[in-house]
Amino acid sequence: MFIKECSVCPCENGKGQRLANSAEGYQYPPLWGPDSYNNGAGMHRVITAAQFIKGNMPFGQATWDNPKLTYEEAYHLAGYINSFERPEKRSLEKDYPDLKLKPVSNPYGPWADHFSATQHKYGPYPPIMDYYQREYGITKKQMIRFLFFFYYYSLIPDSQFDFPGSYRRKKAQFSLRSVTILLYEHL
Repeated sequence: MFIKECSVCPCENGKGQRLANSAEGYQYPPLWGPDSYNNGAGMHRVITAAQFIKGNMPFGQATWDNPKLTYEEAYHLAGYINSFERPEKRSLEKDYPDLKLKPVSNPYGPWADHFSATQHKYGPYPPIMDYYQREYGITKKQMIRFLFFFYYYSLIPDSQFDFPGSYRRKKAQFSLRSVTILLYEHL
């Protein structure tokens, strides 16, 4: 999917394309590698990256009002892009002094729960959200469209979360009523 949808930007291997005067930066910024966004950036959260991709990519073919990709395609692209190495931000542990307020899709620890780093990075998110509601009385919020998507489907990579890998779709164990109530709470 990356080759098909992201080839509009001629970025060989996702490493970006510099401007003619390379000292001025990039025409197309790198998606991974030493000059890409760091592991503490919001775009390193798969949900955040998927929201951006859904509303803006492929470049020149999609807008927020007229997207080309489905939510699932945007999510898979975000997971693929964020599976590569990137610069590390120092002092990540200081980003969220109260770990209970950390977003569920934040890919780096520590967290105030027992879920794995892989699950925090790629999902499924509903069990994590339920945990925070049950243990701390905190309702974790996500963008409404993606919230519905993630509550209705758990996307579980094959090969025990290996990337890049294929996915199988597994229907989550949530009723439409519980999703509707949850969405209503976030409006």
